Amino acid sequence: MIIMLLACALGWVSSSRILLPFCAGFAEQTVLKDLDNDGSPESYVLNNRHLYVYENNELLWESAEDWIVQSFALADANHDSVEDLLVVVWKKGNYGPDKPFWILQDDLRFSNHLFLYNLLQDRMKPLWMSSALDRPIKTLKIADPNNDGKNELLVQEGSYYISGWIKASSTSTKYTLWQWKGWGFYRLD
Repeated sequence: MIIMLLACALGWVSSSRILLPFCAGFAEQTVLKDLDNDGSPESYVLNNRHLYVYENNELLWESAEDWIVQSFALADANHDSVEDLLVVVWKKGNYGPDKPFWILQDDLRFSNHLFLYNLLQDRMKPLWMSSALDRPIKTLKIADPNNDGKNELLVQEGSYYISGWIKASSTSTKYTLWQWKGWGFYRLD
């Protein structure tokens, strides 16, 4: 217990798999929302760093076993008039099975990623999945602070990678504003 308290004081949280930053950054969360507009809301449940999507008590989708889900949001993030599931994930590697041709070997350290999905006909369809983010997401809020009629991502960013270990520093936190443009999110500020 003392080790866990010391780890949290230093900005680390223990997982059954690794040590990750943000002691307060991994909250349990449940949201009811009808993303597929079929008249029956789904339950989006973040429990024990794993995300589950249920409809009528039937499991429709769950996050990959090797992901550590930090948080999620439901909103139209890519301006197609369809609400999306945005998932903030910690996982090993910069890429999935399809990496750029110039990358010979994937970096297998844990890194932070943002994934975007749509729910279509009871199936979760991946729309966009980021490579490893340069700065990990601490918090994510979807809103339209500049009143342009398009949702933006208000992101509280942290930092990581000190000698190959993931380390978050509260002194390196900053807020950035991002908007979907064609294929991916681009920084506005």
